[in-house]
Amino acid sequence: MIKLTVITGSKLRELLSAKPSLIEGLINFDKQVGHNGIDLSLRNVYGFISSGSLGITEEDRVLADCSIIKPNDDGWYNLEKGCYKIDFNEIINIPKNVIALTFPRSSLIRSGVTIESAVWDSGYYGRGEALMIIHNTHGFKVRKNTPILQMIFLTCSEEAIIGYSGKYQGII
Repeated sequence: MIKLTVITGSKLRELLSAKPSLIEGLINFDKQVGHNGIDLSLRNVYGFISSGSLGITEEDRVLADCSIIKPNDDGWYNLEKGCYKIDFNEIINIPKNVIALTFPRSSLIRSGVTIESAVWDSGYYGRGEALMIIHNTHGFKVRKNTPILQMIFLTCSEEAIIGYSGKYQGII
């Protein structure tokens, strides 16, 4: 039987103090590092300006073009209902025996907002992106650098022989 293990507490802090660190560039260590996971903070918001496609071959993969949305002078994004690509301040460095999952902070859900993200594979290194969906018909206001997503880490049943080596590896 395979046992699912979430990395918590002192083990999580051990990985943060390792070289290389599990996560680099935390804005506020004490506020972002919890017992069960680490909060990622909002770096940029992008609006979609074209369609994308995904098919069987690599040539079929066309990512949607995006344009950066600037916050106001106080660092606030005033966003209308819709979908936005976001990225995070932190650089992620997942060991080959770990995967990560992310979940929106509950305050987002209570405001009619969610964040979608894929599995963060063993061996991934770089700055992550996610999809923020504002369902609230009145929109949503969020400040740059705000912690918005909690990342949890799970140990794998065995270490990956070859970690993530896709086209998004090392993008910072």
